[in-house]
Amino acid sequence: MLTERQHAPLIPETIRTLTLVGTVITNALNTNTTSSDTDGQHIVIVGGGMVGISLALLISKWVSQSLSKNKNSRRYRITLIEKFSLKATPKAELKQPSFDARSTALSAGSMKIFNELGCWQKIQKLAEPIKTIHVSDKGHVANVQINAQDFDRDAVGYLVENRHLGSVLLNELKQSLVECLAPVEVISCEAKKNGYKLALKNSAEVSDSVTESLHADLLIVADGAESELRKKLGIDAHLTDYKQSALIANVALAQPHNNIAYERFTDTGPIALLPLSASQFESQSSIGDNRAALVWIIPRDQQENYLNESNENLLARLQDRFGFRAGQFLSIGLRQAYPLKLIQAAEQVRSNLVVIGNAAHFLHPVAGQGFNLALRDCHQLVNCLAQAGTENKLLGELSVLKQYLDAQRFDQNSTIAVTDALVKIFSSAQLSKALVRQLGLLSLTASTSVKQRFATKMMGMG
Repeated sequence: MLTERQHAPLIPETIRTLTLVGTVITNALNTNTTSSDTDGQHIVIVGGGMVGISLALLISKWVSQSLSKNKNSRRYRITLIEKFSLKATPKAELKQPSFDARSTALSAGSMKIFNELGCWQKIQKLAEPIKTIHVSDKGHVANVQINAQDFDRDAVGYLVENRHLGSVLLNELKQSLVECLAPVEVISCEAKKNGYKLALKNSAEVSDSVTESLHADLLIVADGAESELRKKLGIDAHLTDYKQSALIANVALAQPHNNIAYERFTDTGPIALLPLSASQFESQSSIGDNRAALVWIIPRDQQENYLNESNENLLARLQDRFGFRAGQFLSIGLRQAYPLKLIQAAEQVRSNLVVIGNAAHFLHPVAGQGFNLALRDCHQLVNCLAQAGTENKLLGELSVLKQYLDAQRFDQNSTIAVTDALVKIFSSAQLSKALVRQLGLLSLTASTSVKQRFATKMMGMG
């Protein structure tokens, strides 16, 4: 439960679906809940969003490489469980919430990880490079620009729509060693001496009756910030409610975005404007190609006003708050709003268990670090699992999982701390905090080393 923080195997040709009650999920499922086969350990990932699928692909690559080097190496089975269907139909788009109209800014570190997976070129074709980051504070002169060329890079990061990223990841999944069960829901989870027993049901069924069970030697929880499985396991989560919402929409500009990402701080919260690829909007070409993704942080108690306001009035308000540094705003698309909180799981590892992604830490989007941090977590976890495999250890051993968490603790803590500080300092009208943010921007402007450290952190490279 959430508690208020006082301070801060072989893949089938198509994705498998559970059918009616009583149908066998698959003959390959291991229903032995009393013992674990050390020569065939079962890794089960619950959650088929961007993090869960990325992790599954990283594990699949490791297992595949291990088998190619030594055909007698220990066998591992990988199962991904997702409560929503992972197949789009001609009449309906993919219903998995992660793959919606929102966009994700991929850091240089994430680009490197996807490149290791062999799918970065496919993602890059659908993404727009961010070559400059422009940071400013409304009402003050000081601003900071971070240019990719200053760091000998083609781009600071890339912006990609979640639906496009999801399409690439799902296609990669079809060619991996991962067995997918979707739409399938975990009804119960019981800790055993050497793993977890999961009871499953078809999510499409109204009844909660169990259709099948399976044993997980290593259970990985990746089902989002409001993780139902985390709650079933009795893992508390610390909550910091920012009392803000993120207003998400795509906007059309009167001039080209020039691959600039803007972070505009105001007394009510930051406004991010991120460059979108024109090719993503071929069906909307009549509106114009100069489009950007808007993330507008607003007071939660005013959320409905922003959602219901006319396009004309909202654009005028946005123009006033953001200014004309990106030119004139011409139109705005469908608006959505999401409440913003910092959620941190009280435990990330237990014997035979890992909590990862938003289920482990859900961040404010102010610095665009949530998914990038989660992807780095996934990469580090797989590195530790691979090392355990070479040492003939059980993947679920607590020492193995603690090694992962110890290796990632600094990255997690520093990223969360920076993000939380940015929210609290850069979303306030208090004079003291206004002075602090001006000093912060001035230090970034004046000091090359400070600016470099900040940029390196934002790019996920250190």
